[in-house]
Amino acid sequence: MMLAGMKSASAALSRHERVQEVSAQNLANTVTPGYKRVSLAFGELMEREASSQSENGRQTVVVDFSQGALIQTENPLDLAIKGDAFFTVRDPKTGEIRYTRNGSFSLNTRGELETRDGAIVLGQNGPISMGRSVKRIEIDRNGVVRADNANVGRLRLDKVLNPETLRPAGKTSFTPDPSRTKVTRAEDSAVLQGQLEVSNVNPITEMVTMLANLRQFEACNKSLGAIQNSAGKLFQTI
Repeated sequence: MMLAGMKSASAALSRHERVQEVSAQNLANTVTPGYKRVSLAFGELMEREASSQSENGRQTVVVDFSQGALIQTENPLDLAIKGDAFFTVRDPKTGEIRYTRNGSFSLNTRGELETRDGAIVLGQNGPISMGRSVKRIEIDRNGVVRADNANVGRLRLDKVLNPETLRPAGKTSFTPDPSRTKVTRAEDSAVLQGQLEVSNVNPITEMVTMLANLRQFEACNKSLGAIQNSAGKLFQTI
């Protein structure tokens, strides 16, 4: 009985520690463009979690993909999406396709659009290149890109029909599950140039969550200590 109680209390402590870690991550990214709040899905094998996935391969981290507020930056390479589409990018090292809502882009040495961590922003026909000497960049609501009045491509905006299958890959990027993720071309989303989508984390809500979880952690720790104390006294009488 005591062993079961100790095991249950220890598992609860581990869960509360993970909640604190996740909430701290959310708070640290309240000003990160395109960041999506994460939370934990308590379920099977949670106490044995070694990473962001449980033993059956299903994610225990749940991402809130709701849209964050949009802010004006006037930077022509800052883009936001109004709607539920994603920018499609490619990891230059692995060639892996990723999705992001973080439209804080720049030009690399080849004059291609890229993310702040170096992933290549894809158009419908591959990378969008406009040259390093471009003077004027215009991107309309449909994602059509013009460099010095020349049409150089159209952004590839994908809509993920089951976003719960996406796996976090860094702060603001997600990788699709090849066997589960269903994707189609977005038709009902708009690109807004000179704007960014901010994090959808509410810092006040996150602080409340952390404080409530801390109280629960302390209660579990106290219970575990009481069980261990009782077990110690029992062994002394044997």
